[in-house]
Amino acid sequence: MPAGARLRTGRRENRSDSLEQDGVIGHHSESVMEIDKKTPLDINHLEKYEECAKLAVSIVIPTRNRPTWLRQALDSVLSQSYPPMEIIVIDDASENSHAYARIEELDSRVRYVRNERPLGPSGARNAGIYLASGELVAFLDDDDEWLPEKLEKQIREFLHDPEVGAVYCRCKWCDLDTGTVYPHTGTHYAQGWILPEQLVEDHTCGAPTYVVRRDLLLSIGCFDTSLSGREDWDLTIRLAEHCKIAFVDEDLVIAGRHTRLGVSKHYGNILDAQERILRKYSSLRKSLGVIVDRRARSKYYAAGGMLHCYMRRPLLGAYFHVLGIINWPLYTSNYSGLLKSFFPLPIRRALSGERSQLFTWR
Repeated sequence: MPAGARLRTGRRENRSDSLEQDGVIGHHSESVMEIDKKTPLDINHLEKYEECAKLAVSIVIPTRNRPTWLRQALDSVLSQSYPPMEIIVIDDASENSHAYARIEELDSRVRYVRNERPLGPSGARNAGIYLASGELVAFLDDDDEWLPEKLEKQIREFLHDPEVGAVYCRCKWCDLDTGTVYPHTGTHYAQGWILPEQLVEDHTCGAPTYVVRRDLLLSIGCFDTSLSGREDWDLTIRLAEHCKIAFVDEDLVIAGRHTRLGVSKHYGNILDAQERILRKYSSLRKSLGVIVDRRARSKYYAAGGMLHCYMRRPLLGAYFHVLGIINWPLYTSNYSGLLKSFFPLPIRRALSGERSQLFTWR
């Protein structure tokens, strides 16, 4: 363990009462939705996992106006070889809450909670964290799915090393408009005490690949609701300050992506979030040395330059790439990005091998 580093934990609290008083969480809907009820899994068979059986897992699934996709996500959770203790569905003020009314009938462990007003993905996940009872919390978006052995393989990592506070895995993408499944590329995965690397760029996958100790989440403040994107990366930076992060090198998540929805707005949200994260951890980066700070700035300008080019701002994109070269001349992507910024948009997109890095978690 690095000097001064330790696994920090906070006092476990149940915030459900205070959330209800604030008008954030409402009561369960009692409208009708036709669903096929699954046979509940017998949690008693956890005994066959020996030591794993003592680690209770709460699943948090935020959703909004997507009951059909939610059902598929729930099916993948209910099919886990290591069954969770509870599944908390946070309806983030859907326009038609009636569609979710009978979702609890799928399984006795499913708990449906509706926010009175939309909190966004981060706020909805935070509400689920506060309500969770398990020692561990796993996240799943309503348009994503897990492979059956995801939880089982990740839970074992916590037993191998007591300093591990979070475990993630690889994922594949599924284009929800075409049904095409393809690998998640462009990420150099890291594990262990990864704070310096994580400050430079995200070396992990998004929230649906993670299982995290709940008390650790509470102690670091959960997800940052002020960010318009990249909240997963921001969370892992704070996790990396306090614990080891383990990695299961298998594709255990199928993450849905909407390629036809709000592309320009999506780019803008990512650009804004990355700028906020750059500013937010400026002091922390500098405390680890000028190299970490300059590499992080160069990566930011590389991503920003690419985003500006996709948003049809090639001159601004070129300017960002020049700043990236000034900050860290060894990062070659700024050179190729600078060259591509002078090409027409279709050619830039065809030539770019790093585009997938910009379309990470919603």
